[in-house]
Amino acid sequence: MSNNFTNNEENSNMFDFLGIEPPEDNDNEENDESLFTEEDLRKVLTPEQLEELNIKDNKRLRDMYSFNIEKGLPECLTDLGKNIKEEKPVVFFRDEVISEILQGLSTKNHSNVMLVGPTGVGKTAIIKEIARQLKLYKSMPQKILGNDTFIAELQLGGLLAGTRYRGDLEEKTQKIITYLQNSTNQVILYIDEIHQLITNRNLSEVAEQIKPLLTDDRIQVIGSTTTQEYRFLQKNPAFNRRFTEVNVPELTHEQTFNVLQKLIPQYREYYGENTTITDDSLEQIINLSEKHKIFLASNQPDLAIGLLDRILALNHFKKLANQDEQPIKLTKDSVEIKEIETKLLKKPAKQKLNLNNFRELLNKELIGQSKAKQELLSVVKSLILNIRHSGRPQSLLFAGPSGTGKTQAAKILTKFLLNREDSLININMTEYSTADSIYKLIGNVPNQYDKTAQVLPLDSLKSNPYQVILLDEFEKAHPTVQKIFMQALDEGHIRMNDGSQLDFSQAIVIHTSNAGSEEFKDEQKHIGFVESKLADQDLSRILSKYFSPELLNRMEHVVNFNPLTKAEYQQILQLELIKQLKHLRAKNDNVKIIGAIPKQATNTIQKLADKTYDPLKNGRPAKRVINEYLENLIFDQKDFVLDCSQIN
Repeated sequence: MSNNFTNNEENSNMFDFLGIEPPEDNDNEENDESLFTEEDLRKVLTPEQLEELNIKDNKRLRDMYSFNIEKGLPECLTDLGKNIKEEKPVVFFRDEVISEILQGLSTKNHSNVMLVGPTGVGKTAIIKEIARQLKLYKSMPQKILGNDTFIAELQLGGLLAGTRYRGDLEEKTQKIITYLQNSTNQVILYIDEIHQLITNRNLSEVAEQIKPLLTDDRIQVIGSTTTQEYRFLQKNPAFNRRFTEVNVPELTHEQTFNVLQKLIPQYREYYGENTTITDDSLEQIINLSEKHKIFLASNQPDLAIGLLDRILALNHFKKLANQDEQPIKLTKDSVEIKEIETKLLKKPAKQKLNLNNFRELLNKELIGQSKAKQELLSVVKSLILNIRHSGRPQSLLFAGPSGTGKTQAAKILTKFLLNREDSLININMTEYSTADSIYKLIGNVPNQYDKTAQVLPLDSLKSNPYQVILLDEFEKAHPTVQKIFMQALDEGHIRMNDGSQLDFSQAIVIHTSNAGSEEFKDEQKHIGFVESKLADQDLSRILSKYFSPELLNRMEHVVNFNPLTKAEYQQILQLELIKQLKHLRAKNDNVKIIGAIPKQATNTIQKLADKTYDPLKNGRPAKRVINEYLENLIFDQKDFVLDCSQIN
């Protein structure tokens, strides 16, 4: 075999092993000196493979392919310290964590380390900092781990890439293992999101190959995972016990502030040397990130760093668009801070809430309920003033018989406060009457292999925290389910079964209840039927039979809805008639509506009310009654033509 590499069949195995394209054949004798050495190949090939290939001096291939050939790194391994500037620290306030990692790596047995911490605390950045320090002469990592030691990250996604045939993945993994077991390679393996070796079925074979190596003194591994995903590793003790656990806590407010200050020179280098970032703007950004951290699903310092970068980028973009050559100046009052908050959080556009407008909307769309309307005005006043504990949702209880307008009132509140009707989450609590129905809210206990996403009724809070949550007939929910919402009212969030948190802090939670209606049926006395002190006392007494004092005490407003009179029922019928006629004209191609839609159909409505009014059902039958009336009217006409003049 020739000592020089050429693009021929004999040497194809070597190129396949390295995972690279072979060089073009060139007969130029000068190229004989550009072959890379046996020492380079010794790092990636076994002695048997070297002997088989019989390669002694080949610099040419090293010159042509610069894929970490200096260290002979196989595919899917990356030298973490390669592109890090030695003079600039990567992280701050992590000396204690780094010390724990170094201690774990220097133990005699099981000298592997597992970093565990929430998303965004900088676990990978800490490993990069150790990689940086390993390049510094006489640094502590260098003294403990060795002068020539470096950290290589295993890209789990890269392992799976291109593995089309059976055995491809095992072959890739074996190359990495061969490299790691070579005593001349002083390398520490870093695996980010190491839980994937357990939770990803496609990587389970890799885990089985790597697991025995964790007891091999020649190999050291650092893994990192989130607190949430660490549960899966704990369920695999054979894997987990080979690691020393090191917890990475979130940075404090003060530490995050100092980190942002230290990063300002980097932002000036990127966005312009004259960029100004005031301390009060940093405080504003940190406060904003902490306020919405559950919704943004990250932690400090990454959360604040990400927000600062987004705000500066928006400022920079606007200046370019407007051809404004003035340098960026970021203060706590900069409009870009509010704009990013609105975009990230889907926050409703700032609008001036006018009580008179709300009063008009109530009178137009909610029939009767004069006392309830006054209480609803008080609710809106408190929301406008915002005099309440931050970080918790506004909690309301709408009590009264079925069909009195509780759901309609919730829709009106949503429309007025959020300026959009699709921000109402309506949950029928009769579907959560058993203890195990709680899993329909918070999700099933996750299976380490089953990553199929569940569709849950509160999922939309993940993308938009500014919503009204209507818990209809809340008294019929199981106490276990009720306690989940008590947690939301107390803490501003609930914990889902997958370990994530659902943010309730910006929501309005409305509980509706028919509790007590049956008790008053015999005397024709329902909740709120008598508008007096006695009726309010009756309401409190009856509600206490259905709800715990702890839950009732968390309700900031209790709104009492009265049964409807016959005259009020007629008004509902009239509104429903106009609504359905407009819908038929606009949306139904099978029915032709001629003539003007009547604003009042006194005779028709009177007849319908005489036949269908029930003081125990209130306005609930109205939609069905109008539907049936119009269907009968249309079917009596030829070719489905409805003449509105017939409705009087």
